Amino acid sequence: CCGVLHFPMSRLSEFLNNLSPTKQYLLVRTYFDSAIYVFDAYYMTYVFKENGRVQDVVVNILITLVTFFVFFLLGSIFMNRVGVENNLRTSFLLYVFTGLFGIYLVHIGAMSFVLISLARGAAEGFYWASSHTIELSGLPHDSRSKLYSISYAINGVFTVVAPVTLGYLLAKSNSLLPAFVVFTAICLLAVITPYQFNINKKLSLHRNSFTEILKNPKLGSFVAVKLTISAYWMIDWLVLSIIPFVVLGNELNMGIYLTISSLFGVVISFATHKLTVQQKAKLGGPLLVIMVLADIILALYFNPYMLYINAILTALIFSVVAPLENDMSARITNHLDPAAKIPVELNIFMEFVYTIARMLIGGLVLGIIATGISVILVLKILVILLALFEIGNYLLSVKFLKYGRNAVINSATVN
Repeated sequence: CCGVLHFPMSRLSEFLNNLSPTKQYLLVRTYFDSAIYVFDAYYMTYVFKENGRVQDVVVNILITLVTFFVFFLLGSIFMNRVGVENNLRTSFLLYVFTGLFGIYLVHIGAMSFVLISLARGAAEGFYWASSHTIELSGLPHDSRSKLYSISYAINGVFTVVAPVTLGYLLAKSNSLLPAFVVFTAICLLAVITPYQFNINKKLSLHRNSFTEILKNPKLGSFVAVKLTISAYWMIDWLVLSIIPFVVLGNELNMGIYLTISSLFGVVISFATHKLTVQQKAKLGGPLLVIMVLADIILALYFNPYMLYINAILTALIFSVVAPLENDMSARITNHLDPAAKIPVELNIFMEFVYTIARMLIGGLVLGIIATGISVILVLKILVILLALFEIGNYLLSVKFLKYGRNAVINSATVN
């Protein structure tokens, strides 16, 4: 039996090792995106469903994010001892424990959400400590834009199939148990898959490197981009966690909604993945205007029809704008460390900036809730804030594209 299993595993290992580092990382990123989608699609919805309080969702997100930053630091230190790839495998093992934690604790109610959010934050901290390092120093700069587009498209294929299936199972069982089982299975598969990036080096961590970052003349642009991106994603997380459930009423309807919006995103992602960042920037402007208008109309007319129209437009536009912004974010990060000498220190500093932005947005939302306005009005305000931050996100990306056009890091053509 062991010999029979060993043969296909060895062939699989040989096949994966012959792939380029970018393709191997794409496989790992696909595991991560799929698992996190299963986790996030309904998890915060259930937190909200517990008693209908938006502040409970905000608090659980902040618990995950603060825990994430603490374990990002610990993961960076651990990575310094065991290497990038071993740290990445450890992160998926922690995700497996998170899933098992959810399976056994989800039935105890509100307290289980706090504990699960803590566990998820710890696993995510270890994952991104490795992932940021791989993206910044382990992949060719000229392959990243295509990688982000293809990754978004592959993830979209999964999100076409998974939401309606999970929504049906969750609505039928009135429990998160099916989602945790699928999440755990994907993460376990990521643990045992024999991938190897050939960058399993140990990375040093030096205090002087943080001083070097703070003295860099590009620091202001870096902080502006990272703060805006992180604030946008924080609000987007809240909006996607609550609004579809509030408008559509149950998990099955949510699943149908998520499937339809994802289908449009997948088609346009495959159609546009070969565009350069310059071409995406030209398309992004007009598309962004359409998306902002769709957000404003959704805030004014909070009903299923407008939710679907907004989701379809957002999926179409986001598939062009998001890869552009991801690529610009990576480029400005590389400007602070063009020779990839201090990837660990730079990652820690970047996550510190992210954490500050998320805490500020979380505090802002909790402040809005504290005024005593209705849940619906809070959600409408979040939609407007989402549109404003998306504008800022795109403008900063385009500004940096022009600003860094003659820099060494941008000398290669992005395909």
